[in-house]
Amino acid sequence: MDARINEASLNIRDITKARIMTTRKLFLLPGDGIGQETMAEVRKFITRMNEKFGAGFEVEEGLVGGSAYDAHGKAISEEDMAKALAADAVLFGAVGGPKWDGVPYDVRPEAGLLRLRKDLELFANLRPAICYRRSPPPPRSSRRSSRASTS
Repeated sequence: MDARINEASLNIRDITKARIMTTRKLFLLPGDGIGQETMAEVRKFITRMNEKFGAGFEVEEGLVGGSAYDAHGKAISEEDMAKALAADAVLFGAVGGPKWDGVPYDVRPEAGLLRLRKDLELFANLRPAICYRRSPPPPRSSRRSSRASTS
């Protein structure tokens, strides 16, 4: 993924100087599998925003899910949980995979996500969505089912 950023696409001219100068603490939790791949692109984007536009993002990174289980024996460490609580925003990748299927329930990779939701007082993930207009039903003649005759 090539993250090319320009002033026009971001409407950066509309951002006030005061807002640009504000430092924001971001805590990245790549997690497992594709989460690590997508978070690598997020890091590139944040670096570009800081370099090109002086966005002022301070980034820390932690472990969650299977990677945290492998390192600490639980789905998220107390240290990383404290960093998540102190951050202005937490960027979360993905957790889980077949490698951790046999792990006890209370320390499974998904337990890290549940703990983050509970301690950060969140109830759901926010994801982009596309709403399509409802299409009209097909004409009546095409809805008939053909029945084979038996002899």
